[in-house]
Amino acid sequence: MDVAIVPEYSNLLDNNFVTWDGEYAEDRSYDVDRGGYTELKNVFEQNGHTLNTIDLVNINKIDACIFVDSDMNWIKQVLECDNDPDMIYIMREPPCYRSFNSTSNLSRWSTVFDHILTWNDNLSQNYVNFSSYNWPQYLPQNIEEGYSFDDCKLLVNISSRKHSSHPDELYSAREDIIEFFSETHPEEFELYGKWWTSPPRIIDDILLEKIFLPNKYPNIYEGSIPISEKTDLYQKFKFALCFENQTEIDGWITEKIFDCYRARIVPIYWGANNVSEYLPSESYIDYRNFIGPSDLYNYISSMDEEEYSEYIVAGQNFLRDRPEDFSSDKFAEDVYSAVTSIDNSCSKWVPADIQSYIDYMGEADALVNNYDEIGRLEYISRFGKIIANRPSTVINHPVSYFACKSLVPFLPDIRIGSGWR
Repeated sequence: MDVAIVPEYSNLLDNNFVTWDGEYAEDRSYDVDRGGYTELKNVFEQNGHTLNTIDLVNINKIDACIFVDSDMNWIKQVLECDNDPDMIYIMREPPCYRSFNSTSNLSRWSTVFDHILTWNDNLSQNYVNFSSYNWPQYLPQNIEEGYSFDDCKLLVNISSRKHSSHPDELYSAREDIIEFFSETHPEEFELYGKWWTSPPRIIDDILLEKIFLPNKYPNIYEGSIPISEKTDLYQKFKFALCFENQTEIDGWITEKIFDCYRARIVPIYWGANNVSEYLPSESYIDYRNFIGPSDLYNYISSMDEEEYSEYIVAGQNFLRDRPEDFSSDKFAEDVYSAVTSIDNSCSKWVPADIQSYIDYMGEADALVNNYDEIGRLEYISRFGKIIANRPSTVINHPVSYFACKSLVPFLPDIRIGSGWR
């Protein structure tokens, strides 16, 4: 069985997505996933199959193709293959970041994909051809002790500044806490990350009339740090804001809380509704238990070292036990089982509106992936036609931003794939 895999970003092609050196580098794209995908490649090969990124294969000879989040250019090409390979979709990002991954949308795409893997427990438990998986995590403990309890500052946030119009997004909740500390307790809080002093980067921000935002938090903002320094910085603090990008969904647990465990810092968590089914509740502070930022502050600022240590020990014990649900081995097992057990008795069915979406968005994704080869003027011309024909389809896609930036060069650069646009 010859299997291709399509990563979300082009810098993960050439088998970079399925090759991992065993060391977790937080500043590498998808490095939290690479251990799992490398193990997946090993499992395929151990069972006499192959797994390579799609740029290294002849798609007309593959038996199956795995898509990690949606790349409509490759989806379009694989659908057009005469050999009709099985198509497997791995949902990675939440709907607030990638609207394609909403429950209503993915349930309709189940006739296009032969199987869909998702961390969303509601989807995996209630829809045909869906199954569950968890993000593979880097689980080794950090054996180095951090600063003493009395020497640590109270609270830190390390995240990029983002916005979303999704009703369950947590970007704004995170910023509510940041604003509270900036106004009331700036000496006990530090803020790190990208874009806190930059203009917004996405169409949603422009629609919300947030085109130019000054640095709102000069008294707490310490700049952007290399993500590789995240653990060292965490060890200087007692608590870390650890909000996922979205709530009101089950199973959405990313590397954020695991980074806290390894750094021996207590996470203040908000994200998956059912987080306690996956992680020990005594290892994190559940923000849902507080009325607001002031209530949270009163709790963490009055916590003594004994109570604090109980959280730390619970997190360390969890890592020490190497939780199987989040291991690379379990991830590889779940994906391999899904790919090799597809029932081919049913043929794919692509509804007309989805086919139209694939056609337009496939062309848009192809433009983004080949921006440097196409050239700016040709890019503007071709993308302008896509917007004119299907504005409702592309308005929330990153390529919309690139088109706007091509026309309005002073818009800030953003990173996608291996390059800045």
